[in-house]
Amino acid sequence: MGESPEVRSHAASGRPQSTDGFSRGRQDEMLLPERIRPLRALARPIWVHGSQQALKFVRISDVDRLTLAEHLDVLCLRGVCLS
Repeated sequence: MGESPEVRSHAASGRPQSTDGFSRGRQDEMLLPERIRPLRALARPIWVHGSQQALKFVRISDVDRLTLAEHLDVLCLRGVCLS
C-alpha cells in the first residue's frame, strides 16, 4: 500500500553510541520513494519500545521538514496506519 522511508543512520560528529543504545545525536538520511535525494536530519532518540523509536529532529532544513510532513500526509490519506 504505502512505502516506508528507508533510514540510514550515522553517529553525529563521530561520537560513539552510549552503552544504553542512545547516542548524543545521529545523522539520519531518509530515502523516500518519490524523492531523488535523501532527506537529511540530525536526530536524537527520545524513547524506544521494541522495534519502534521516537526521534527529535535537532537539525533539519525547512525544505526537508516540509517534504517529510507531506509524505506522512499522503500516507495518512491513503489509509496507512502510522502508529
